[in-house]
Amino acid sequence: MKKVAIIGTGKVGSHLADYLLSSSEISEIHIYNRDQKHLKGRLKSLQLKAHFIDSKIEVLSLDWKSIDDIDLVAICVKECYDPRTKLKSHNYPTWLPKNLRYAGLLADLPLLKNVCEQLNNYTSTVAVISNPIEVTTQLISRWLPNANIFGLGASLDSARLSYFLKKLYGFVIPFNYIPLAGEHGYDLITVKELWKSSDISKRISSEQINNCIDKATEIGFTIVKDLGFTLQDCIPIFANDIEWLLRDKKSNSDFRSFAFCNGEYSLSQPISFSVNVIPFSNYTKTDDERLKSINSRITDIINQLDIQWEAKATGNIV
Repeated sequence: MKKVAIIGTGKVGSHLADYLLSSSEISEIHIYNRDQKHLKGRLKSLQLKAHFIDSKIEVLSLDWKSIDDIDLVAICVKECYDPRTKLKSHNYPTWLPKNLRYAGLLADLPLLKNVCEQLNNYTSTVAVISNPIEVTTQLISRWLPNANIFGLGASLDSARLSYFLKKLYGFVIPFNYIPLAGEHGYDLITVKELWKSSDISKRISSEQINNCIDKATEIGFTIVKDLGFTLQDCIPIFANDIEWLLRDKKSNSDFRSFAFCNGEYSLSQPISFSVNVIPFSNYTKTDDERLKSINSRITDIINQLDIQWEAKATGNIV
């Protein structure tokens, strides 16, 4: 049984903790919020919920001194803002994609960096839940070089794709049978050679898949435009991904799609755990020009962030 820490207990973090109370993989959930009053209230609420549903999971306040005893840390922090308002700001940087997933990036990065400073030399698994997931995952991989960093989001795209394949064409395929690569919620391709349901995948045309990918990408933005956030559709998939990362036994052919940085690519891509030699391996078609283009776009944004931070550090305004 594993111990999980959830850093940030706003909408996503608190709902994630709530959902994980039913997990069979977890014995303890440790939570943290920078607002101590909020933290105390959230802790009491979750402890009561655990009792009401007869959960055996203990809910505790995170002790940073014992962070090395935690098997997985989920980073769910974000600043308080409405991304729709950020996107309309007159001060929105011209180099930052005009995209709801990127709208709060500059506000969130100081919080994410602060969390990483507190995690310091953490060496276990980190699940990142903060958009734009490929960018934040790469930065957190830089800030926590000794940990295994996975950005959660592409599995959500797989789940939404699964939904539209059924809704539009009647194909019933579990989301974890549909590995994707690219950028979460923006630019994705299916890795059909890894599909478990190969017989079904052969019956689905490229046109049908691309149509469903477009729908799956669009739906997230539609929800955010209406609500200012996404939640109910995300939490079950995030929780499922976390349980998968915690599971000791996995098949070599069991792939999940995560944002992952391997030195060459900074993409969401299928990850496979191996029971033989190394803890995990990633799958990316290195000769795929579209993936190269996506990776180049993400790298350009990272480079621009570096320029901005260097300018602030030296007092020069860019």
